[in-house]
Amino acid sequence: MVFGHSYGGLVALETTLRRPAAVITKLAVYEPAVSIDGTISNDWLPELDRAVAEDRTADGVVSVLRGLDLVGPLKHLPVRLQRAVTRAVMHGDTLADMRELLPTASEEVATATALDSSGAKYAGVGVDTLLMCGERGPEYLRHVAETLDEVIPQSRMAVLDKLSHNAPDLDAPEAVAVELRRYFGG
Repeated sequence: MVFGHSYGGLVALETTLRRPAAVITKLAVYEPAVSIDGTISNDWLPELDRAVAEDRTADGVVSVLRGLDLVGPLKHLPVRLQRAVTRAVMHGDTLADMRELLPTASEEVATATALDSSGAKYAGVGVDTLLMCGERGPEYLRHVAETLDEVIPQSRMAVLDKLSHNAPDLDAPEAVAVELRRYFGG
């Protein structure tokens, strides 16, 4: 049994696809970072890479949020205000964590876009698969999950009420855990 969120969902799907003899009996993914027909763009990565190189962590975070359409309620604010809000709320451990994680975001997006496809290849995922999305997650990730649900033979989709892309690790891990317990049994 395997669970993956975002880029971890892409890794889980690709592993299941490429290693059919692996001992994965059930797969659950939450808003996997799968690019289908260009749904994930990487044209914003130079901006992220500059922010990382110049140790502008909050600006880098805003680049990721904007580039992946994860800005949420800040979406309608001008970029300079999004950056100011992000700087205001990021401090201490959160700032240190993001400073450490940001360089990996560029690599993850580059990998996701390099693996861009029509989605048809995922028909080769031969295990029972749960595709989860948050009701408040990005629309393109719901489209990805719907496409995967159409092509993966043993799949089902669940849209979780009031949850965002960050539900598994920040916003509502307990709600995702309930769904996972129900799916994996136990």
